[in-house]
Amino acid sequence: TILADAVFVSDKLGAEGLAAMNLAMCVFGLMNGAGLLFGVGGATRYTILRTRGQDREAAGVFSLALGCALAAGAAGALAGLLFSRQLSVWLGANEDPFVFCNTYLCTILCLAPAFILNHLLMAFVRNDGNPALAMRAMTLGSLANIVLDYLFLYPLEMGIFGAAIATGIAALLSIGLC
Repeated sequence: TILADAVFVSDKLGAEGLAAMNLAMCVFGLMNGAGLLFGVGGATRYTILRTRGQDREAAGVFSLALGCALAAGAAGALAGLLFSRQLSVWLGANEDPFVFCNTYLCTILCLAPAFILNHLLMAFVRNDGNPALAMRAMTLGSLANIVLDYLFLYPLEMGIFGAAIATGIAALLSIGLC
């Protein structure tokens, strides 16, 4: 999904937009990493417990992973609301890409619960015996992001905010399918 953002942003917003996205990529990577950590780790433990017939413990693992994912997402959203300006400067955004970087960071961090929860749910759905559904959810999210990137950046001219919102909506669609 970030690749689609980069292609559309670089074409529509130029070097400053692409620079801003590149500066923000490490933060997006941390959110994806957290989602994979709670999702893959939790789903693996869940599957082990289920195969042992320990369904109650498995349900507890899902609840714990979900709680940790939501807490990490809430922390990300709070960071986006309170510290996106400082984080943009810390990541190296100077006067040219600063506005783009701050807007993108604030938006994706506010959507952190969706990004993290998306990874968590896809891992649990896959390990709970429905890898086809997880793949359909991922495909829906990716295709929706491409379409929404185009729509938000070109006809609606929402700028880098549109690219970030498109990625968030794509994650929400994927969650909805899971």
